[in-house]
Amino acid sequence: MIPQTQNILQSYFQTGDVPNQAQYLELIGTMFYYISQLNNSFNTAQTLINNAVTAIQQVAPQVIAGFNTGSGAPTLIGGGGDQTNVASVTFIGPNYRITFTTPFGNATYKPICQGCSVQAQTANYLDVSALNNVNAYVLIWK
Repeated sequence: MIPQTQNILQSYFQTGDVPNQAQYLELIGTMFYYISQLNNSFNTAQTLINNAVTAIQQVAPQVIAGFNTGSGAPTLIGGGGDQTNVASVTFIGPNYRITFTTPFGNATYKPICQGCSVQAQTANYLDVSALNNVNAYVLIWK
């Protein structure tokens, strides 16, 4: 069956018309055809979105840490889910050590610091220097 256009289908149901069996079948068949096409388009779009999300997750930041370097022990900024894969931030003079909950497979990740500078990086931790009484932010990319 070839799906019909809206104008053709509407022409079967004008005032005073008596549609025949073939015209009803065209109407019903056309509806199911377009519903099927819509489902296929939806499934394709869903697959594309899932693939895009997977690709983004592969390049997305793996660690985000914000901490305050005021007097005393450094404290993580925010809380709850604001720090991903951060076990702790400790002062190991003269640097601050960000320890990861899950080590990186290797130490080739790319840290980006704002308010700090990278001093050393390993698969298990990152040492950064920062001035006192500043908020330091670290974003780490695989």
